[in-house]
Amino acid sequence: MKRFRWILLVLLLPLAACMAPAPQAAVDTPFGRVRAADPETAHSVAIMLQELHPQVAAVLPGSEIHFPEIWVQERLQVQQSHFSQETGLTVFGADDQPLRIHLKANSPRLRQTLAHELVHALMGESWEPLPGVLEEGICEVIAAKLNPDMAPSRAAGLLASASAWFGGLEGELLCTVPRREPWTRDTLLSLSFRIESERTAPDHLGFRDILEFDNRQLHQRWRKGEIPDYHGLGYLLVAWILRDHDIDVLFQLSLDAKAKGLEKVPVGWVLRLARIYDQVGLAHASTKLLGDEELEEMAYHSAVEFARRCASFFPKFFPGHTASEFMDLGQPRLRIGQSQEQPLTDIPAFRAELDLSWFLEL
Repeated sequence: MKRFRWILLVLLLPLAACMAPAPQAAVDTPFGRVRAADPETAHSVAIMLQELHPQVAAVLPGSEIHFPEIWVQERLQVQQSHFSQETGLTVFGADDQPLRIHLKANSPRLRQTLAHELVHALMGESWEPLPGVLEEGICEVIAAKLNPDMAPSRAAGLLASASAWFGGLEGELLCTVPRREPWTRDTLLSLSFRIESERTAPDHLGFRDILEFDNRQLHQRWRKGEIPDYHGLGYLLVAWILRDHDIDVLFQLSLDAKAKGLEKVPVGWVLRLARIYDQVGLAHASTKLLGDEELEEMAYHSAVEFARRCASFFPKFFPGHTASEFMDLGQPRLRIGQSQEQPLTDIPAFRAELDLSWFLEL
C-alpha cells in the first residue's frame, strides 16, 4: 500500500512534481545535506539536524533510517507552488522514501518543526495502518519531548485548536470582591466563557470520522475548508494515551492491524485505548492535559480578550474604582477545568487593555 501524508506541516508529493530550485548554500552532515539561502542558516540548521536525527530514531519504535535533504526556504516551494500556511513539509519519492524536508526559514519554531518532520520521514512501513491524525499526534508529542523549552507554548496552542472538535474549552475569569464590613466575607465572582476555534468541526464529520482518514484525505479536506485544523486533535489523543502507556502501544496497534491484514487500525481500537468515546471525553482529556505552564501560555496568548471580558462584567461590582484598583483589589485570574488559577495582573497586555476598556465601560 502506497503511503501519503498530506497534512498541515507535512505534504507528500512524488519526486517528479518537485521542480523548485535548490537553495544555494549547502552543509553536509552524517545525517544528510542541509541547503539554505546563506551559509549561516545552513550551518545552524545542520547543527539541529545532527542533534535531532539520532534522537528521533531512538525514541520512535519501528523507525527506518533515512537521510533526506533539508531545504530551508524563505517561502515553502515545491514544483513552483508556494505553501503559505505550512511551516514545513516532507517530500516522498515514487519508492515511498523520504527525499527532502522543506522548512520555512523565518519560522519561530524551526527546530521543533524539523523534529516533527523527521518523525514523519523516519516512520517505518510498519506504521502504515495508523490513522493519519494519530501519526500527526505522535509527531507533535515527540517534537515537544525533544524541544522542552517550547513544549508548553505549543501544547497550549494545540489544545486550544483541538477544542474545535468538542465545542470549545470552557473556562472562568475569577475575581474577589473584598468584604466591606468586618462581619461580612469576601465575595468570589466568576465569569464563564468558552475558547472557541475560528473553524469548528462540521456536524457530519466528528472526531470518530477523522480517525478513518489518511493524511492525504485530511490535508485535502483541510485546505478546502471542510474541516478545522486536526493537529491539535492528534496531539490531544496521543498525549492522553501516553499518560498511561508508552509509545510502543501505538506501534503495536499498527502491527496488530497488519497481522490481521487490515489497511487501517479500526477506530474502535483507538477509542478503547484512549478511553474516549465522545466530545465530553475529549473535553475532559483536554482540561486534564492543561498544566500550569500551558495555562500560563494560554493566559498570555489571550490576554487582550480576557481583559475585554473582565471590563464588560466586573466594573459594576467595583463602582468608583479604576482598572488599576480593580486589579489590586480583585486579583483577576483565569481557570480552565480543574486547573490551578492563573493570575492575570502580571501580564502587560492584560493590564494595558483592561485600563483602556475599563474606562470605556464606566
